[in-house]
Amino acid sequence: MTVARIFKRCPCPEEAWKACPHQWVVRYRTAGGRSSRQHEQSFGTDLREAEDFALKVEHDKRAHVFVDPKAGQALFRVEAATWLDHHLGADSSIATYWSVLRAHIDPAIGGKPIGAIRREDIKALIATMHRKGLSASRIGCAHLVISAVLAEAVRDKKLPESPCSSIQLPGVVTAADFVGPVPGPRPSTNGPHDHQRSAAKPQVKGHDEDMEPYKPLGRVFERHRLLR
Repeated sequence: MTVARIFKRCPCPEEAWKACPHQWVVRYRTAGGRSSRQHEQSFGTDLREAEDFALKVEHDKRAHVFVDPKAGQALFRVEAATWLDHHLGADSSIATYWSVLRAHIDPAIGGKPIGAIRREDIKALIATMHRKGLSASRIGCAHLVISAVLAEAVRDKKLPESPCSSIQLPGVVTAADFVGPVPGPRPSTNGPHDHQRSAAKPQVKGHDEDMEPYKPLGRVFERHRLLR
């Protein structure tokens, strides 16, 4: 396995590189070794930054998790078009994806490199669509397209991970949205001489008074499960 090389492309002698004002350059190969193309990444005059980058490249190659930083420079609109061209879904679904891509996604992040897209960018797009009064299904479609395109980039080793995760969508109910009452002892409504009658109260099979406050909550979750 070839090791990343740190150098300067300048007329200064090598022994003067630490003091000269020219940029440091890291030359490295991808996981294919000598059969792969050489790549270069330029840095400023901070040698430590270049050394850290070279160290990370070699570590990731050995751990088989290396992602070439150059691959993340592909524009989102290019990756999205490729994903849609290879999509095997129904024509109506593909037409819907193209529509939401052109109308909403591309103006927001289409011109960004996929490696520069942050979770905040996606949240801002979702919030903008929501403020415009777009339906939850339309917003969900936009999220689906973004998520699928970035997930494909991760599988193709163009991104280390997708930023399109754990983003709240309007109209989607989650368990965290519900807070049930905290169970605890109930104050007695009986008089001081009625405790014996209360203790002797028969229990109806299948009925638990302590669960009464949770019944409406259970119906909400059951309705949500059926709708899904």
